[in-house]
Order: sequence, then structure tokens, then C-alpha cells
Amino acid sequence: MISAFDDLHQILSYMATALTIGLALLIGRGPERACGLIVAAETFVDIVVMSQFDPSMRWWAVQIKAGLVLSAYAAAVWRWPDRWLIVMTALQGCALLLHLSTWLDSTILMRSNGLLLNSIGWLMMILLVSATIGKAIQRHDARRRLIRRQTY
Repeated sequence: MISAFDDLHQILSYMATALTIGLALLIGRGPERACGLIVAAETFVDIVVMSQFDPSMRWWAVQIKAGLVLSAYAAAVWRWPDRWLIVMTALQGCALLLHLSTWLDSTILMRSNGLLLNSIGWLMMILLVSATIGKAIQRHDARRRLIRRQTY
């Protein structure tokens, strides 16, 4: 029964990731597209590259990937200091700390750590989608106000 829920969660996660990447790349501007590319690269690494590592090396690869993703978000914040992007960087920092917590304390349950990591991932996707749609609505409203001013 739990295996079916895990499979369903993974399918929903891939669908949400594809939707997030599509929205960010289609209607987003600079920061949204950069985050969409970061999410796409992270998903590609998870699906293609991580399956090639043996289990003993996979743990280290996950740690390195989490650090590189945090660096990518930090570079995006350096370029575009938006509030939502700073929150995404902080969430990725929390995910990196959760990844490293199992290294520091082996008594932490992997399931509870995985549940926290999944919730952080979902929060980051929801944040990126809402920021992308919100910025698109702001641009549309600004364009409409500009056209209205020009007609008067």
C-alpha cells in the first residue's frame, strides 16, 4: 500500500516539476527563467546522473548536488535580489542542512528527513509558480495602465 503512495507521489512530483519548469520558462522573465533552468538541471541530474552512481557514492553525489544548487540560487540572488528568490535560496540552504544532518548524526531517521526534504521541495515549487504567475500579472497590469494613460 505504501509503495503505491510512493509511486503516486513520484508521478505527481514529476508532473508538478514539468509544469513549474514550463510556466517559468514560458511566462517568466530573467529570475523566473533562471530558477526554471536550475530546477530543470536539478531534475535532469536526479533522473539521469544519479541513477548511474552506485549506492555508496550516491550519498556524496547528493550532497555535492545540493551544494551546487544552493550556489546557483545564491548567484541568482546576487543578480536579481527579489524577496521570493531570497526565500528560495534560504529553503535550499535548509535542504542542504537536512542533507548534511544525516552525516553528522546517524540516528536521524531517513524517512522523517526525506519527508522534510519533500515538503521543502514542494514549498520551493509552489513559491516559484506563484512568483512567476504574480510577476506575469504585474507586467500585464503595468502594460494595461500604460496603454490606458497613452489613450487619454
